[in-house]
Amino acid sequence: MPSPSRPSHSAGSAQTLHPSSPRPSLFSYLPLAAAGDNMQNDHTFLYFAYGSNLLMERLQLKNPSATVHCLARLKNYKLMFGNYQGLASDRWHGGVATIEHSPGDEVWGVVWRMSLSDLESLDSQENVTLAAYSPVELSVKTKQREINCRT
Repeated sequence: MPSPSRPSHSAGSAQTLHPSSPRPSLFSYLPLAAAGDNMQNDHTFLYFAYGSNLLMERLQLKNPSATVHCLARLKNYKLMFGNYQGLASDRWHGGVATIEHSPGDEVWGVVWRMSLSDLESLDSQENVTLAAYSPVELSVKTKQREINCRT
């Protein structure tokens, strides 16, 4: 995974911000979407993740091509926990993250760029064949613009 640009701190020193200085946002720690980005190119696709798929180690376990593309928000949706029937998962012993259309709300997540060769393993991980997850293409808002992603 490309290493995002992060402020460096040496041991024993702390970065001091003046009270009127702008605070760094989450956007300052993650790469930004480039102007030519599309849902997919010949070999990759963009995947908007929330919930446990924010964790790089979990996602890359079965999808090794996944690299952080950018941070984004999905407008007019809210994050929910439970399955499509609102029930807890027997496997997880709790609710799994899902999204539901909700005007005025938003869900923050990470956009991953993934190889098309990982699409089958992603669908398997998300139990698409069991109808636990239905992939869709949605538009998400990055710091600079909107991009289309699978989620």
